[in-house]
This record gives sequence, C-alpha cells and structure tokens, in this order.
Amino acid sequence: DAGMAVDIFTDVEANPSVTTVEKATEAYKDSGADFIVALGGGSPMDVAKAVGVTAKYGGSITEYEGAHKVPGKIVPLIAIPTTAGTGSEVTAFSVITDHSRDYKLTVFSYELLPALYLVGFSALAWSYFILFTRNWSDAGFAFTVLVTVLWPWSLYKNWKKGPKKR
Repeated sequence: DAGMAVDIFTDVEANPSVTTVEKATEAYKDSGADFIVALGGGSPMDVAKAVGVTAKYGGSITEYEGAHKVPGKIVPLIAIPTTAGTGSEVTAFSVITDHSRDYKLTVFSYELLPALYLVGFSALAWSYFILFTRNWSDAGFAFTVLVTVLWPWSLYKNWKKGPKKR
C-alpha cells in the first residue's frame, strides 16, 4: 500500500464513443486524480487521451477534432499497453466514434503523447501466446506464468537493487 487512492474506469468499448469519453471525463473529475493511467489496447488509450483533453480544457471531444486544436499539455498520462496492435501509446492521435454523425473523428496533437509509456515484452509475449496456442494447454499455461508473472517479478527485483556500480 503506497497510500495512494485509485479509481478505475473500465466501461470502454471497442471503437469508443463520445459518450464514453464524457462518462470517463466525469469519473476522472469526480475522482480528484492528478493523472491518468491507461491500461489496455487502443480503445482505452484513445479514451484516456481524450479524457486528458476534456478534463483539462472542457467541452466535448468533438470540439478538438482535427489537427492541432488541443491548446496545450493534457492531464499527465501514463500508457501501459497490453496488446501489440494500434500503437496508440506512442501516437499523437485519439480516434473516437461520434454516433450522432455515424463517424469516427480523429483528434491529432502532439500534446496527446503520454508523459510516460511502459511497453514490455510481456504484452508482446501474451499476444503471441494467444495467437499461437488459442487454448490453455500445459505448455501455454507455463509460458503465460513465465512471461506475465516471473519476468516482471525479475524486473522488479533488479530495479529494487538499484543501478549497477561501475
């Protein structure tokens, strides 16, 4: 326990909508949070970026559609992808579905780039696990434990030791 309060918003659908961004923005504001951590694939990343804009500058995400309409830095964002697909964690775009126009809008601004992104082997390995095994065989389960539990634990253990003395 780090003494840090955490709120979670998980109501993000594939091809996230303007309504989802509005709900997530309200949840962010209600939480009193100082930053956003986006965990998942492209949809959660796009919603988090959009929330970073609307939580800081107000209005609807539709007002920021197009290039360079975000007036400045967004709410600090940490992006942790769990898939290897869109690359949204390292792009300056947020793609949101506007059902009122039956249209996918794009917000483009370098201000959308996360302050920090954590991309690890485990995300890629998990994707390969799903791609190649498509079942929970003993070998697949062992591979999953190795990649998603032991490898991050090893990283953490080495991080706690601190930098190497040279």
